[in-house]
Amino acid sequence: MANPTIEYFLKLYEQGQRFVVFDVETVGHGNATTIVEIGAIEAGVAFGKVYQTFNKILQFRPHSWSPFHFELQIHKIPPHVIENGEDRKNVLQEFLNFIQDAVLICHTSFDIRAMRTNLTQIAELAYALEWPHWHTYIDSCRLARLMMPSLGKYSLSNLAKHFGIQNPESHRGLGDAYTTKRVLAKLLQQYRITQAMSQDKPG
Repeated sequence: MANPTIEYFLKLYEQGQRFVVFDVETVGHGNATTIVEIGAIEAGVAFGKVYQTFNKILQFRPHSWSPFHFELQIHKIPPHVIENGEDRKNVLQEFLNFIQDAVLICHTSFDIRAMRTNLTQIAELAYALEWPHWHTYIDSCRLARLMMPSLGKYSLSNLAKHFGIQNPESHRGLGDAYTTKRVLAKLLQQYRITQAMSQDKPG
């Protein structure tokens, strides 16, 4: 279960915790959800402008792409690019190596569920299902709902628009991961301003 409080995030941030903001693009639904792209970027006070990124297309070769027309229209990754992507097991293992001891950040729990579903499908990677990462992540959507209850719409694109953030690679792994990172930075900035203003009020 994600910890939804900005205080929790701020405490980890100020302690120098390493974060990995990630986003997945998928086809299929439920237990058949298949990750076709992972994008991730480091975050944290210790990294500043020097950070590592992760961006991979995972190979998937279905009998037909027809059942996945809707998803393909959203992320617009050409089927031939997915068919020629990298080995699924290798990419997922590389992503696990990239995570290490980081706290994960994503926009909604969908990315966490998709990752767990895809790890379940590969026996050699099932060990990672026991990692605490999938339960202690930070959900930027839930944070936004708590901090801005009157906003109404909390999709990543709507939050980006609200904060004036440009995302030329919307619905792509690394583009959405980077946008999530920037949205979270705006939420943190807003929280700090609110706290400072409340402290300045006469008692």
